[in-house]
Amino acid sequence: MSPYRLVFGKPCYLPVELEHRAYWAVKQCNMRIDEAGKQRKLQLQELEEIRNESYESSRFYKEKTKIFHDRMILRKEFSVVEIRSPTSDKAFKVNGHRLKLFYEGFSVNIMEDVALKSPIYGD
Repeated sequence: MSPYRLVFGKPCYLPVELEHRAYWAVKQCNMRIDEAGKQRKLQLQELEEIRNESYESSRFYKEKTKIFHDRMILRKEFSVVEIRSPTSDKAFKVNGHRLKLFYEGFSVNIMEDVALKSPIYGD
Protein backbone atom coordinates (compact mmCIF):
# COMPACT_ATOMS: atom_id res chain seq x y z
CA MET A 1 0.00 0.00 0.00
CA SER A 2 1.22 3.46 -0.84
CA PRO A 3 1.21 6.24 1.78
CA TYR A 4 -1.27 8.15 -0.41
CA ARG A 5 -3.69 5.26 -0.26
CA LEU A 6 -3.28 4.99 3.52
CA VAL A 7 -4.14 8.64 4.01
CA PHE A 8 -6.79 9.27 1.37
CA GLY A 9 -8.16 5.76 0.90
CA LYS A 10 -7.80 5.67 -2.87
CA PRO A 11 -4.94 4.70 -5.16
CA CYS A 12 -2.68 7.26 -6.75
CA TYR A 13 -1.08 6.32 -10.03
CA LEU A 14 2.36 7.85 -10.31
CA PRO A 15 4.93 7.53 -13.04
CA VAL A 16 7.25 4.59 -12.48
CA GLU A 17 10.22 6.81 -11.57
CA LEU A 18 8.35 8.61 -8.79
CA GLU A 19 6.84 5.40 -7.51
CA HIS A 20 10.29 3.81 -7.35
CA ARG A 21 11.70 6.86 -5.52
CA ALA A 22 8.84 6.80 -2.99
CA TYR A 23 9.36 3.08 -2.43
CA TRP A 24 13.12 3.64 -2.06
CA ALA A 25 12.56 6.48 0.47
CA VAL A 26 10.29 4.27 2.57
CA LYS A 27 12.86 1.49 2.43
CA GLN A 28 15.67 3.88 3.41
CA CYS A 29 13.78 5.03 6.49
CA ASN A 30 13.35 1.36 7.37
CA MET A 31 9.65 1.83 7.85
CA ARG A 32 7.02 -0.79 7.52
CA ILE A 33 4.13 0.51 5.53
CA ASP A 34 1.48 -1.29 7.60
CA GLU A 35 2.79 0.16 10.87
CA ALA A 36 3.10 3.60 9.30
CA GLY A 37 -0.52 3.36 8.14
CA LYS A 38 -1.71 2.42 11.62
CA GLN A 39 0.35 5.23 13.12
CA ARG A 40 -1.12 7.75 10.67
CA LYS A 41 -4.66 6.58 11.45
CA LEU A 42 -3.98 7.03 15.17
CA GLN A 43 -2.65 10.53 14.52
CA LEU A 44 -5.76 11.39 12.52
CA GLN A 45 -7.98 10.11 15.34
CA GLU A 46 -6.04 12.18 17.87
CA LEU A 47 -6.45 15.28 15.70
CA GLU A 48 -10.18 14.60 15.46
CA GLU A 49 -10.42 14.29 19.26
CA ILE A 50 -8.50 17.55 19.74
CA ARG A 51 -10.83 19.29 17.29
CA ASN A 52 -13.90 17.98 19.12
CA GLU A 53 -12.49 19.06 22.51
CA SER A 54 -11.71 22.55 21.21
CA TYR A 55 -15.24 22.81 19.81
CA GLU A 56 -16.78 21.83 23.15
CA SER A 57 -14.50 24.13 25.14
CA SER A 58 -15.39 27.06 22.88
CA ARG A 59 -19.08 26.23 23.35
CA PHE A 60 -18.65 26.20 27.15
CA TYR A 61 -16.76 29.51 26.95
CA LYS A 62 -19.58 31.09 24.95
CA GLU A 63 -22.18 29.83 27.42
CA LYS A 64 -20.23 31.16 30.41
CA THR A 65 -19.67 34.59 28.84
CA LYS A 66 -23.34 34.81 27.91
CA ILE A 67 -24.36 34.02 31.51
CA PHE A 68 -21.86 36.62 32.78
CA HIS A 69 -23.12 39.33 30.43
CA ASP A 70 -26.76 38.48 31.17
CA ARG A 71 -26.08 38.99 34.87
CA MET A 72 -24.62 42.43 34.18
CA ILE A 73 -27.71 43.63 32.29
CA LEU A 74 -29.91 45.83 34.42
CA ARG A 75 -33.50 44.70 34.46
CA LYS A 76 -36.02 47.45 33.77
CA GLU A 77 -39.48 47.48 35.19
CA PHE A 78 -42.17 48.98 33.04
CA SER A 79 -45.31 50.46 34.47
CA VAL A 80 -48.58 49.81 32.70
CA VAL A 81 -50.98 52.73 32.46
CA GLU A 82 -54.58 52.34 31.38
CA ILE A 83 -56.07 55.17 29.33
CA ARG A 84 -59.78 55.55 28.64
CA SER A 85 -61.14 57.37 25.65
CA PRO A 86 -63.84 59.88 26.74
CA THR A 87 -65.83 59.50 23.54
CA SER A 88 -65.92 55.72 23.02
CA ASP A 89 -65.11 54.44 26.55
CA LYS A 90 -62.42 52.14 25.18
CA ALA A 91 -59.52 51.28 27.43
CA PHE A 92 -55.93 51.20 26.17
CA LYS A 93 -52.96 49.85 28.05
CA VAL A 94 -49.70 51.63 27.34
CA ASN A 95 -46.19 51.78 28.73
CA GLY A 96 -46.01 54.50 31.37
CA HIS A 97 -42.44 55.50 30.47
CA ARG A 98 -43.41 56.28 26.89
CA LEU A 99 -46.60 58.17 27.76
CA LYS A 100 -46.56 61.85 26.86
CA LEU A 101 -49.15 64.18 28.24
CA PHE A 102 -51.41 65.99 25.84
CA TYR A 103 -53.45 69.02 26.87
CA GLU A 104 -56.54 69.71 24.78
CA GLY A 105 -57.38 73.00 26.43
CA PHE A 106 -53.91 74.47 26.17
CA SER A 107 -54.08 78.24 26.35
CA VAL A 108 -51.34 80.66 25.40
CA ASN A 109 -50.40 83.03 28.17
CA ILE A 110 -49.71 86.63 27.23
CA MET A 111 -46.13 87.44 27.89
CA GLU A 112 -44.90 90.79 28.95
CA ASP A 113 -42.03 92.33 26.99
CA VAL A 114 -39.36 94.01 29.03
CA ALA A 115 -36.99 96.31 27.21
CA LEU A 116 -33.41 96.20 28.39
CA LYS A 117 -31.33 99.34 28.41
CA SER A 118 -27.63 99.34 27.83
CA PRO A 119 -25.63 99.65 31.06
CA ILE A 120 -23.89 102.89 31.99
CA TYR A 121 -20.44 102.51 33.45
CA GLY A 122 -18.92 105.17 35.61
CA ASP A 123 -15.23 105.90 35.00
